[in-house]
Amino acid sequence: MNEAWTIVDTSDPNVPAGSHAYKGWPIAAQADSHRAYPVLHSDIASPLVNSFLVYLDVDYDALAVEEWVHFATWGNNPDWAVHTMSVRDRKLEMAHLTWSYIGPAPQPDFPLRQWVHMTAYIDYQGAEGYIRVWQDGAAVLEGTYTTVAGTSLQRSHWGWYSSGSITQGVQYNDEVQIWQLDAPLSDLDTEPASPYTPDPPPGGGGAGGSGTGGTAAGGSAAGGNGTGGSGTGAGPAGGSGGAGASGATGPGAPAAADEAESGCGCRLASHERGGHAALLALTLLGAACQRRQRRQRHQRRRPRR
Repeated sequence: MNEAWTIVDTSDPNVPAGSHAYKGWPIAAQADSHRAYPVLHSDIASPLVNSFLVYLDVDYDALAVEEWVHFATWGNNPDWAVHTMSVRDRKLEMAHLTWSYIGPAPQPDFPLRQWVHMTAYIDYQGAEGYIRVWQDGAAVLEGTYTTVAGTSLQRSHWGWYSSGSITQGVQYNDEVQIWQLDAPLSDLDTEPASPYTPDPPPGGGGAGGSGTGGTAAGGSAAGGNGTGGSGTGAGPAGGSGGAGASGATGPGAPAAADEAESGCGCRLASHERGGHAALLALTLLGAACQRRQRRQRHQRRRPRR
């Protein structure tokens, strides 16, 4: 494995706010895609919205035109027939669906070395799914997914996933949120506001810059625990498939002792407000942190040989 990911704390100046953020990066070239991310297994009925913060630091000049760096993957089935969003040739794009760019013309390069707020509206309508993406409040992409019929989000992940030939760069994620809607959006021009975060976090923070941070995801979704794990799936357009990285586990609210010992402060947040049937704030980063802390505690308990 020539890639890595971790959960950083405030000793890293790129944590926008709060106490932790995800960080992933490639180490060396390899034949298969780089996969440095936790995975969410869930069953969240659509329509739904997923928002998150992303910070990408990569040398565009060192990337070939065909090389890509992934931001998000979503799927309405357990078999990893997914659709994705990534950057290729400096531009934001989608893959594994019919999509188009709908933002300001000409399409600008995706910004580097600053926090960018992404929001994706997803409505799986059975045989056809509709996806619309906003970047820092502006609608930029939309697409139609028809590969597999389904009505709920069952597989997703964020973080560093890229062409295996890439050997430089780093990606941070924070404030990963998913919430359900009572009905499909009637206004597709306006970015849907999160009931969990009163105002969308601003982009352009840069190192130590602005943006709403803190722990993001955590816990059970739509009445069932969201468990992570390995999986397979095709990469963004032209990317190779293969085994997915082992995933984080999204348990219900952690015991106070676990939270205190891990220092993650991760928790389940499920509410009813603002006309939304259920708000699911998924603290993926906190869950991954818990998983690592549990592994460390287990290793400390092992008897010495």
